[in-house]
Amino acid sequence: METYTETIHRFRIMRHEEQPEEHKARLRIMGIDPDDNWQLVWSFADKRSANRELKILQQESAWFQKFKIVDAGEETTIERSAF
Repeated sequence: METYTETIHRFRIMRHEEQPEEHKARLRIMGIDPDDNWQLVWSFADKRSANRELKILQQESAWFQKFKIVDAGEETTIERSAF
């Protein structure tokens, strides 16, 4: 299996999408808390760049999307499967 290395920087923009109750029920069955289901969208080495992108995302996002910046303290390197 072919893989590649990805760097996830310290400042991470996370997205939460509000789901209909039927979808939330299915997520709960799978052990996922739909009210705390944040997903990584972007990562940045510096907070200024993260804040700039956050403002853009907040202006252009759909009504059911929320964004926040998480300071992970340091960057992380992960290995992913190449498709």
